Amino acid sequence: MKIAHALGLLLASFALVTGAKAFPCPNKPVRLAFYQYGLLYFENASHAGQGIDKDVADELARRSGCKFQFSVQARARIWKDLESGWLDMTVSGIETPDRTQFAWFTPYLAMKNYLVLRADQAEKIHSANELLNSNLRFGVVRSFHHGSAQDAWVEKLRQENRVSESVDAKTTFLKLKTGLIDAMFSQPLVYRKYLDDLDMTGMAVALDLTPDEPELPHNLVLAKKSFSEAEASQWRGLVLEMRYDGTLRQIFRRYVSERETERLLSF
Repeated sequence: MKIAHALGLLLASFALVTGAKAFPCPNKPVRLAFYQYGLLYFENASHAGQGIDKDVADELARRSGCKFQFSVQARARIWKDLESGWLDMTVSGIETPDRTQFAWFTPYLAMKNYLVLRADQAEKIHSANELLNSNLRFGVVRSFHHGSAQDAWVEKLRQENRVSESVDAKTTFLKLKTGLIDAMFSQPLVYRKYLDDLDMTGMAVALDLTPDEPELPHNLVLAKKSFSEAEASQWRGLVLEMRYDGTLRQIFRRYVSERETERLLSF
């Protein structure tokens, strides 16, 4: 039933997109903001943007024919600017009840968070209870959501003044490296890049504290102040095309293995 429903959405969206003479682009460039986050978005030696999110955004621009204006911002700022209407889009966002008040969401990849823990503390922590009952200091990126169970744990740690906030993931990993924090949540395609970039190989281990939880959908996010529901559905149609014609798979395979690609596509 789930597959049939998805295929039905695909066919409806495909007819909507291809049946028109041209994609209904806004009358000004689409303002889309990235945030630096592992293999999702990073800058190379020439300071050019790369990563899964950049490739997805480039493909959306190509398929729609719309002009885009890209920027890179802190994650907390992005959510505020989407709510105010200053931004039109962002990428790899997690849907929450409060965010649905001002944005539309379309999934295009799925990931789950693992506990990334300093190796010298690893023998102490094997479960969520051991984490919560320890005195370890925890790091988070401001405005990040990690999933229902993990967010509840973070809130408990926050009440105990054991949480250190940072503006981005790289800063949080630097705190882990220097011992300012002992642990954090992160996804494989994120923590692998930062552990390598920051020469932290062997300094941290990753644990799955929620083995029964599925991968969490990450979405293309459209501001409701910029797009109507019908317009958001047209962008959703482009994303569905990218999934079912294999384009998303091709993008993911540029950065991760086939096994990890299957996980990213499990939304």
